[in-house]
Amino acid sequence: MTAMTASRDGAGDDAVPAVDVDYARLMALLRSPHSASLRDRHAAAVNRVCRAHEARGGIPLRELDDMEDVVRFVYDAVADGHAEAFEQTLCALMRLYAKPFVERSASDAGRHVDAVVRALALVAECLALQGAPVSAAVAASDAIRAFASPRGDVDRAARASTEAARETRERRSLAFAAGCAPACLRSLSAADARAKGPGPNSKGPEGKDDAVVLAVSLLRALTELSRDPACAAQMASHGAFDRLTPTLGRDFRDRRVFVGAELLWNVLEAISDVGEREGETETETETETVVALPSEKFFAALADALARATRDAHGDADKDLRNELFVAARLLAERGGAWRARFRETRVVVDVAVAAATIPEWHETHASKRVHPSACASPARPRDFEMKRLAWMLVAELAADEEGAKETLGEDGGVFVAALLAHLAPLAGFPDHAGARGA
Repeated sequence: MTAMTASRDGAGDDAVPAVDVDYARLMALLRSPHSASLRDRHAAAVNRVCRAHEARGGIPLRELDDMEDVVRFVYDAVADGHAEAFEQTLCALMRLYAKPFVERSASDAGRHVDAVVRALALVAECLALQGAPVSAAVAASDAIRAFASPRGDVDRAARASTEAARETRERRSLAFAAGCAPACLRSLSAADARAKGPGPNSKGPEGKDDAVVLAVSLLRALTELSRDPACAAQMASHGAFDRLTPTLGRDFRDRRVFVGAELLWNVLEAISDVGEREGETETETETETVVALPSEKFFAALADALARATRDAHGDADKDLRNELFVAARLLAERGGAWRARFRETRVVVDVAVAAATIPEWHETHASKRVHPSACASPARPRDFEMKRLAWMLVAELAADEEGAKETLGEDGGVFVAALLAHLAPLAGFPDHAGARGA
């Protein structure tokens, strides 16, 4: 049993008998000109195939190519305007692909790797299928997330953790080859655009609520994929930062922001050593990944989200998110060059970082009102102390070059340097500015 499979047919006394589907007869029925108008009959036939494979635990590896013909028939029917007749069928197919594939012999896993990649790419196609209902896109993104997630069944729980980790890496590498991450990113942009759509029916079926559910599902799938460095770098080369801009612009308690912050963190860690360029288009080759500099809107959205979270975070969950945003901001500044310079140009991030690093020690002299002292005035609390530490690290990154030091700290070092001196010499008049400076 390998990373992509569940179990072999016939294993164990209680094994379900192998499911044999006559795909030739099935496709003859589906494509027969005499039954072209019998959409309900076509849907019922595909539903029976789904139930048969579900009873066995999943699609056999050796039948993935045959199943592709069935799925493409459903895709074509939906694209032709018959989504209502095939909505439940399409969702059932996506749920079926969320199950581990079944191997019938020891050689199946090695022989059908390419078929697995094609199957994942087929599921990813559902995300952009013309006329497909939102429920089907949600089921497709859930299938991608299930494939990229560590398996939690009893058999795998009993295995050594190293083997389980290897199997998870193998599945994520197959998802990378299938292009699942770029497909999810494109669908996320479409979901954000749908959520902005006006109209009296914005809530309810196919409205804003559906778009939110789809966006959350896509963000969770992307986050699971981003735990693989190759997939995360692939996202960065396909505009992940700009595509996350609408997410970061939401109320920081929105569930999409909570998931998006972790995704952003993973992607930034993955590209810590990846080259950069100034262009706006995306580039990815087999040997090198080059990440384009995100737009000003992305940097502004992240800085504003950081300011709102720092000012309004009071509960533990809010403060955890706030600290994750500080980590993401620091990773962004660590890239240096044009990335750091563009981040500083927003000024919001500089004000927030300096204020958070000097409250409560020096908030009386700080002119910024973007950070309310009560949001971080208790460094004795672990989460607030962690935020203070992260804020100091962020200021250090923003001021890492000569130009940045002047922009971030001012000519005389400003309140940040005064706070540093006060901590170094607490007996020299702390928190008196002149006393600290003199020390």
